[in-house]
Amino acid sequence: MDINCLEMGTDCNQVVSGTTTEEFVAAVHGHMKLAHGYTEEQLASDELDEIIRGAVWQSARPSEIRTPRPQI
Repeated sequence: MDINCLEMGTDCNQVVSGTTTEEFVAAVHGHMKLAHGYTEEQLASDELDEIIRGAVWQSARPSEIRTPRPQI
């Protein structure tokens, strides 16, 4: 699975990939830490985890029926 950072509500065009949900979430966290300056504390929040997992679910849906994601 992969997702463009733009789909997460940012102005970044990086594509993050992973073969499992856990690998994908780890890759997203790594990108958010390096490229967007997130701290470990921010990355550990339940709210952010919900947004990331929601984006994974949305990315599997056809674009015309995707629910817009909140800005992070």
